Amino acid sequence: MVLRICWFMCLLLMSNMAMAQFWFGARVGFHRNDYRYQDNETRFVELNGGDLFQNELYAPVRADYNFEFGGTATYTATDIYSVHVELNFERYKKSVSSLEGAFQIDNSFTYNYLSLPLLMRISFGRGPIHYYGNLGPKISYLTVATGTVFNQNFVENRLGPRDVRFVFDANDALNDASKVVLEEPNRIQYSLNFGGGVLVDLSTGGRLMIDLRYSWGHSNLGLNRDSQLFGLGENVEVSNQSISFSVGYAIPYNPAELLKGSSTNELLNSSRKKRKRKNR
Repeated sequence: MVLRICWFMCLLLMSNMAMAQFWFGARVGFHRNDYRYQDNETRFVELNGGDLFQNELYAPVRADYNFEFGGTATYTATDIYSVHVELNFERYKKSVSSLEGAFQIDNSFTYNYLSLPLLMRISFGRGPIHYYGNLGPKISYLTVATGTVFNQNFVENRLGPRDVRFVFDANDALNDASKVVLEEPNRIQYSLNFGGGVLVDLSTGGRLMIDLRYSWGHSNLGLNRDSQLFGLGENVEVSNQSISFSVGYAIPYNPAELLKGSSTNELLNSSRKKRKRKNR
């Protein structure tokens, strides 16, 4: 069923190539991210075999507020249907702290991703202000992971917190105490994105984008619940669930007009004039 819908949309877009227009721009925004564990109870595991279960001391990981930015491209086949794609940098942070009880923990991790959302867009309304809905997948690639680690083993050995950089190959961590191997990492992660927003056609010929989106992640950070972390096995079977708000700006590009010798400024003026005619 899904393949049939995708095939239908492709045919629809291809059939309207004559009136197609591209929009290229940039966006910046922030997101609220929650972490969903595959195991709702166990957050940490002592490597000597004793589980540290979640309780009042080991509360769920707090939600994180962070930023994202990137470039956008939109292919508009008709006034209603378009395809929107982005290439974004996204930063997530995961912190957990429990300095009470028999086993102390104070860890903070930062994960940097390159993400590629591919969204089908349906627009509603006419005029300089109109609305749209988005739906589609997002592929994220974990580029860099860093953190600060502190737990009971550090206390017993009279050591302070340690800054670490995660690597994905054990050979990269040889003879370097600042590097920690993230065992069985899942660097490519998938999510389903859906949401909507507002497009405001400006007098300059460009377009303002205001977007609200939910990203439902269903790929875990890692495949090994008991990943080695200085005497503590951290549960990395966890996925990102985030809601984001962003603003952006885009300018039009029409290959058919460029073939006629139009400049970019002329395209902006042409786009503005067409919208004025539609609003009459």
